[in-house]
Amino acid sequence: MLIAKEKRNENVAEYILYMWQLEDLLRGCNFDINIVEREIVENLRLAKNKRCK
Repeated sequence: MLIAKEKRNENVAEYILYMWQLEDLLRGCNFDINIVEREIVENLRLAKNKRCK
């Protein structure tokens, strides 16, 4: 949640939009941690690994 803290301190409107988008993602996954890990977290790790190479 470092991004959220930065946005909250820098620009409240961006923070609200960020939190709204995050809530939408979680609702899309039915608040199921297994779906979140499989669909979002694993894809972020994959993208991060691609950037590092």
